[in-house]
Amino acid sequence: MKKQTIGFAALAMLQKILSLSCFLVAAGTLGCIRGWIYFILYLIIMAGTLAVLLHRNPTALSFPEKNAEKASGIDITLRNFCSPLSFYGIYIVAGLETRFHWSSVPQPVVAAGLVLSAVANLLMSWALLSNKYYEADTPMLKDAQPVVCSSGPYRFVRHPGYLFMSFWAVTVGMIFGWATGIVSAVIVLLLILRTYYEDQSLLASFPGYVRYAQQVKYRLIPFIW
Repeated sequence: MKKQTIGFAALAMLQKILSLSCFLVAAGTLGCIRGWIYFILYLIIMAGTLAVLLHRNPTALSFPEKNAEKASGIDITLRNFCSPLSFYGIYIVAGLETRFHWSSVPQPVVAAGLVLSAVANLLMSWALLSNKYYEADTPMLKDAQPVVCSSGPYRFVRHPGYLFMSFWAVTVGMIFGWATGIVSAVIVLLLILRTYYEDQSLLASFPGYVRYAQQVKYRLIPFIW
């Protein structure tokens, strides 16, 4: 296993731990049980997914070459807004919502949100394990020609990762309350826009993707869009 691959995996886990830190600092307490349950499940699923991924394909999380030129476009800009909001912003708001008691979420809703968030994370792991370019920067490189993935959830929609991530964002709002739900709604909107523009970019850039789009008709939601 390459050192840079191990480094990427360590960085991915550090990113999740930083998400937890953002929540705890914003919440100002270590006593939020729903927060701990959420993050423990989140970290366990992510650690398991990375272990399986690296066992199956040790180069799957390799960093791109230092001098590789990145692509540009609206889809890349949307990614740059959506990613920090999803990794950190939503948890800062969730922490503040916990600290200042902005919402009183019924316990059955919290419980349902915790279960569904674990399901959403497992579904995102399914997409990640199905597509070797899911977490890598290769699709963002200007001169790269990644192989189109048509297995796993990619048999049903062209951007299942964004579908499952939208599902995840909704569950976080269910767990923590209305203010977090507003951030969730912004993330879902950005993901819908990102799906559209990334799809246009891939259709224009990769001939193989054109054939794939003819086979898999729907971008994000089966039988709808």
